[in-house]
Amino acid sequence: MKTLLGGLGLFLLIHMLPQVRPLRYWLRLRIGNERYLAFFSFFTLIALMLVGIGYSQTEVQLLWQRPQWTSLLTLVLMPFSLALILAAFQRCNLKRLTLHPMMWGISLWALAHLISNGSQRSLILFGTLGCFALYKQWVLRRRWPELKFARAPLWRDLSLALQALLLTYLMLQIHPWLFGVAAL
Repeated sequence: MKTLLGGLGLFLLIHMLPQVRPLRYWLRLRIGNERYLAFFSFFTLIALMLVGIGYSQTEVQLLWQRPQWTSLLTLVLMPFSLALILAAFQRCNLKRLTLHPMMWGISLWALAHLISNGSQRSLILFGTLGCFALYKQWVLRRRWPELKFARAPLWRDLSLALQALLLTYLMLQIHPWLFGVAAL
């Protein structure tokens, strides 16, 4: 449990750093933008590794017994979650609906996994990341209340949907190998 909490703490700390603008600007001036991004990426990777190790080492304590149908609901929600996450990196019309689609995608991902996992460690992991993504969405909306994106061609949205479906299929295949448990 300590490793899981430590990894989540490091992840949150690293992702809160950019909100402290004077510190962010000072670091970028001091070490350069490329090193700043490398620093950010390195510690994010370390945090995610700690989260993964901590999650796998934490004893499973069931808080509720999940119904079987929740796996199907998770399967239905995941392509939408992945489409929102992928949309953050592409020009598409989803960006016209929300300021930061990645944060909504992570929130949906967390919700989907909370639905189909009734353990304490799942509540800690998915609850923390889901709440943090909602918090970041709120912060971004306060900072840029009227950010607008231009309309994108329809083929970009179709491409995004196909990518999300393919990534969902891929995740179903490699989920046992990556996380030690079948996705369904």
